[in-house]
Amino acid sequence: MSVKRRKFIRTVSYLVAISVVLAASGYFSQRAKAEYEEVLGKVRLTNLTSLCAYSRDAASGLRVLAVSSGESSADSMAHVRANAMGAVGCLNAFDSANVENMSEFFDGIHSFAERFSGSKEEREAAVRLSDYAEEIYYHLNDVAAAVIGGRYSLTEYGSPYSKEELPYFENFIDYSNGNEAELFGLVSSASAREETGTFLSGERKIPPENARKKAKEIIGIKEVLWRISENQREGTEFYALKYGDIEVDVCKAGGVLCRLINPLPCAAAIYSLEDAEEKASDFLRKQGYRDMVKVSGEQSEFAARFSFVPKVNGILNLTAPVEISVCLASGGITGFNSFGYIKNHHSDLNFAFGNPDLSRALTNGLILEKVLPCFAQAGGRQRYIYLAVCTFESDKVLVYIDAASFEVLKTEIK
Repeated sequence: MSVKRRKFIRTVSYLVAISVVLAASGYFSQRAKAEYEEVLGKVRLTNLTSLCAYSRDAASGLRVLAVSSGESSADSMAHVRANAMGAVGCLNAFDSANVENMSEFFDGIHSFAERFSGSKEEREAAVRLSDYAEEIYYHLNDVAAAVIGGRYSLTEYGSPYSKEELPYFENFIDYSNGNEAELFGLVSSASAREETGTFLSGERKIPPENARKKAKEIIGIKEVLWRISENQREGTEFYALKYGDIEVDVCKAGGVLCRLINPLPCAAAIYSLEDAEEKASDFLRKQGYRDMVKVSGEQSEFAARFSFVPKVNGILNLTAPVEISVCLASGGITGFNSFGYIKNHHSDLNFAFGNPDLSRALTNGLILEKVLPCFAQAGGRQRYIYLAVCTFESDKVLVYIDAASFEVLKTEIK
């Protein structure tokens, strides 16, 4: 056999082998996409049926809330909040642009129930909101029946693995009867009372002299030396106290510290980062912030800065942070801000997604240490997530995974 012929045969064999590899690669790629579509369809169907139940139960809870009083009113408020939160969690399995109206509604009735006072206007609003939640339930039932009957597709529109000639069902899920402006207006007007954190709810407003005493307790400067004014931020009314460059903000409701800036010179002692964290935790407890968990900390030359969030029913609420700074020279608290906590604290978080295998959502090489259920702001929406704490060589890696769809929302290296 000639040299040219042998070269020709080798070239042809090589090209054939490449073709086989590419074909196999394409086959496995298609298979992976098909498996993804199948899992996605199952997750969305589960969330759709759960969403039906949450809508029905929220409607009945609002109806009871409209006529309840005393302890029964508190139970009804908790019932509505729990079902509204569950509905929001289910909606996270769908594209946000296609369920925006419904997400806004359930977010609204959660806030409505959280701050329900029992006034005549609020009871009337509860009945109207109940009617709308019931309409959503019937609408979702029709959509679920169409999906189960094969008339709608649960997989991505245009995918070769979805059933041919079937519409992508998310185009039909977001219910609208043309009265959204009125309904959201009811939620807004009925809930327009002073917004405070759950731990402040029902607290009477304190007089200015109590705010001065609070500032003295924290800083040690006499009450009469503080200049005081009234202010408001994101619906929270507070007393703003100043002494030179020191600023202390105290909530009118309950007299809780909400912000502190103390740039005074420090003493000579040097504290470790661990000691600073302990001092920050102790300060939080003394100010009434219970069940707080540190989620981040960093150290500069002269200070340590930490972020703490509340742990509610075993769930970290990442939307409600408290920021605190500790001087490493004196151990004193030099900065404190809890407005995120006051605005977004929830007492009724309920993580109902279980603890599935998250390995398929993690990049190769990551070693999973633990999984934390969390409530977080991601993609412009509040949602339940899994926080996967991993290691990669010497680095700690945090992976935020949507609890409903298993979508990786973001990754951080610490």
